[in-house]
Amino acid sequence: MQPVFAGYNLQHGDYNTCLGYQAGYHTDNGSNNVNIGPHAGYYAYSDEQCVNIGYHAGYGYSSSASNNNVNIGSNAGRHQNNCTDCVMIGQYAGHYNRGGNYNIMMGHYAGYQTQEGDYNVYMGYQAGYHADRNNSSYACNNNVCI
Repeated sequence: MQPVFAGYNLQHGDYNTCLGYQAGYHTDNGSNNVNIGPHAGYYAYSDEQCVNIGYHAGYGYSSSASNNNVNIGSNAGRHQNNCTDCVMIGQYAGHYNRGGNYNIMMGHYAGYQTQEGDYNVYMGYQAGYHADRNNSSYACNNNVCI
């Protein structure tokens, strides 16, 4: 039988639930999180009040905290970094969401490359797929794409 290592580095956090192979593995001082699935919330060092359900959901990117987020689906919010109050539901929804706040991304690949965009709603297959500051001179804000 292979070891699970769920919540392996948890040292200062409170009220976390980690179920699955290496779920919440690098959570150090984050609190009130739910990580369910292989590598769910893997790099959630200091995340607060996040729900990550699915393979690599909310996997994380760096030690910058992401708070009050919901990532449901395989690779939903996979490279999430420094995000607040986002909902990403669907396979690869919000996959590269870095610095985006107050966003809703629902659907397969919805908001896939969203970076630094706030107050957006992307619903449906590949809705808002390239909404990325790197593809334009301004961050994508206040958009609804269905």
